[in-house]
Amino acid sequence: MPLRGEISRGNTSKGVNNEIFNILIQRSTGKWPRLLDVPCGSGDLLDAVTTYLPQFETHGADVRRPDESFRHRFIPVDASHSSLHGDSTFDVITSVSGIMEFDNTLFFLENLRRVITEDGLLLVTNDNILTVRDRLLYLFRGRFGQYRFETKPGTPTWKILPFQNLVRILLDAGFEVIETRFVPVLRADWLWIVLAFPLYLIELLSRNSKNLDTFRNDAFSLKAMLSRHYILVCKPSTPNPQRSLPQ
Repeated sequence: MPLRGEISRGNTSKGVNNEIFNILIQRSTGKWPRLLDVPCGSGDLLDAVTTYLPQFETHGADVRRPDESFRHRFIPVDASHSSLHGDSTFDVITSVSGIMEFDNTLFFLENLRRVITEDGLLLVTNDNILTVRDRLLYLFRGRFGQYRFETKPGTPTWKILPFQNLVRILLDAGFEVIETRFVPVLRADWLWIVLAFPLYLIELLSRNSKNLDTFRNDAFSLKAMLSRHYILVCKPSTPNPQRSLPQ
């Protein structure tokens, strides 16, 4: 049964952590004992995993160690610049609302590919800038949603990474995207349906039925035009790279 309402939101959009749990429950094979969350922040997601999915051994990685209440195995590392040390591998890796904070996105995802098991699952979430709201903000103000027009060193959310670009980088890093979920559609977002529906019809009419693309269908679905966040469900697609990464 889907889990609803019990999980802390953490530092992401409302409903994202709940949807991650739904994916874990739906795709569980009973063979996933080790889970890594990177960046783990204060550990809200890991706390919920320990409570509701106790079969997992939980690990967190981040630049700074959380406070004393953090009760999971911790790896101090900036995974976008340094290798995740040791020979440990993980059956599930989650990266929630962190991909937009990393300078070297490809390095980060290659780093995850190196430590995920061959039958493992990667869940990457990101802000959706393809919404009607964001398109209008860019048209009239030259910026997207929560992204400031001018960013300075130290600004956490700064790297604008469109859906199609992230899918391409995942492919280059050795992952295959097997599912896309757009979440959430908040009550206020339904006000945009008046503009979203005509744009969706235009997209349908302009498609070439002989060459339908799954990712284009996802990116320009009606729900994608309203949802503020998305989750990419991935699995390894290439043999584990053997080249060493900088320590």
